[in-house]
Parts: sequence; C-alpha cells; structure tokens
Amino acid sequence: MAVVRANEDRTIFDFGVNISGYAELRVKQKPGDVITIRYTEEINPDYTVNFNGMNRIHFYKEGDFQTDKFICNGREMVW
Repeated sequence: MAVVRANEDRTIFDFGVNISGYAELRVKQKPGDVITIRYTEEINPDYTVNFNGMNRIHFYKEGDFQTDKFICNGREMVW
C-alpha cells in the first residue's frame, strides 16, 4: 500500500519498498499542462527526491535523470 502525500503542486506516492515495473498515467488536463513523474529510491524529509548523487552522472544528456514528462492535450489520455 502506498503512502500518499499531496499539496497544491505535487503528489508523492511512497510504496515503502523498491519496486520495478511501469507507471500508468491516466489524465485529462488543460492543453499544455505538464505532468512530471520522478522515480527515486529515497525521499528527503521535505518530500523532495533523493538521487544519492546519481543525477550528477549524466546517463542521458538530453533529459533529467529518472524523470518522465507528459504534456497534456485536453483530452483524456493514458500513458
């Protein structure tokens, strides 16, 4: 069971253990809204992600480490 913490600009799902698999996202937001999903093994006390320095190693030069971004189009979408 995930522990969910939310405020006006973010929602955090903490499963309490490392898991593998795929996230499924179903949204219907205004066109141009950006949904960002960041994956990490640890969360800091202020509920920001903790990459333990792994984000400083540039595995992918064209984007953020362990991050997916979804740009909404106004219709219900499943990603």
